[in-house]
Amino acid sequence: MKKALLMTVAALVLVSESRIAVADSTDDAIRRLEAKIDIMAKENAALRTRLNRIERARVTSTEHAAATTPVSARQEPSTAMAASYSVKAVPVVAPPAPLWNWTGLYLGGHLGAGLSRNQLSHESCSPEFFGLCRSLGTSSDLGSHNGLGILGGVQVGYNWQLPNSPVVFGVEGTYSFADLKGDHQNSVSQIVPPNFNDAEVGQERFASQTKGIATIVGRLGIASGPQDRTLWYVKGGAAWANTKLSANGSYSLSLLSDLFPIITSFDGTSKRWGWTVGTGVEFGLFDNWSAKIEYNYLDFGTKDVAFNGNACNIDTGACASISRNVSLDQQIHMVIVGLNYRFNWWR
Repeated sequence: MKKALLMTVAALVLVSESRIAVADSTDDAIRRLEAKIDIMAKENAALRTRLNRIERARVTSTEHAAATTPVSARQEPSTAMAASYSVKAVPVVAPPAPLWNWTGLYLGGHLGAGLSRNQLSHESCSPEFFGLCRSLGTSSDLGSHNGLGILGGVQVGYNWQLPNSPVVFGVEGTYSFADLKGDHQNSVSQIVPPNFNDAEVGQERFASQTKGIATIVGRLGIASGPQDRTLWYVKGGAAWANTKLSANGSYSLSLLSDLFPIITSFDGTSKRWGWTVGTGVEFGLFDNWSAKIEYNYLDFGTKDVAFNGNACNIDTGACASISRNVSLDQQIHMVIVGLNYRFNWWR
């Protein structure tokens, strides 16, 4: 029985010692955890202190920048903070440029140079004056000359470009103020029948000045190039020209020149219609403006021009009014550059 009691007491002592050991280890763990918590609290406080310092420095910097920056350039704090971060910009793709459209009414001006070709022929002369008309009538060819000069004027027209097509139809009217001048000298040496049986010699100078040129044409073009800004075109239609002509001469009988020296002066005006063709290229500049360069050929055929003037015998002082018809065969070449403004009406 004593033995059993002793065993029981020994078991209780063992249990008590194990509980004490467990309690000791639990207390140690708690103490270690509390120490770690204290360390983390100190680190957190230090971190909070550091963050407060950074925030105060940021606020001070922002206030200083606001004080030295114009009002219009200031940003809200949130904007300033957002601007401090680097953000990669998203590339913006520009939309394609719209196609140039040639449809519309346009008005413009032009400047250039012209060359006129003038061929003259004698047709008739009356009344007779000391054999002058008989002498002039013995030869029909009066010679030719070129007239050269500058010109400038205005144009107005309308273009219509087919939808979704490069084809452009148009109509255009132009007027050019011109100064195309030229002259030539024609020599006369003829037998004068029947009274004197002698030769009449003389010289006559013809001059021309084309003062105005107008056209009414249709145009057909093809648009090409970047955004269809280049228009290649041909044109054709009616043409009109105003040309002033003059002739001044002196004549005499070769053996009796002291008795019959004659001087003449004639002038006439030719206003005639003809036809024209041409070609050119026009380029769209910006907004509604475009520039062009073109060549035009104008043909007015052969038509009579009425010359009215006087003939005088220098020795006797006798003078007479003379009517004379001369045919004129005329062509004109023109090269011009121009500038147009296209309105947005009726597009």
